[in-house]
Amino acid sequence: MRSVIQVVQTLSGLSDFIVAEILPRLVQRRVWEQTSLWRGFQMVLKSTFTTCTGTARVVVSLPTAQLEDLLAENPEWKASLREYIQRMPAGSVDEEVKTMVQ
Repeated sequence: MRSVIQVVQTLSGLSDFIVAEILPRLVQRRVWEQTSLWRGFQMVLKSTFTTCTGTARVVVSLPTAQLEDLLAENPEWKASLREYIQRMPAGSVDEEVKTMVQ
């Protein structure tokens, strides 16, 4: 995770790749179950949220408990996530997620 954080912070051109390829794989592998990895994952999200369009997709793919924690720490993300969800086809985003970003 340390390398991913360094890449995002120093090589912004690779941020889209990290968000599109690496972060979804970490979600699949339940990154939140390992505290240090989860903290690093959150750092990457914070670094890329405003600069990479795919970050919203990663955030809404998280389980409810982790999404709630992220939104509690970053309430300013709700408006962007709301816009992202509105652009998605009907039924592609869980109703519980829609309720959380309102």
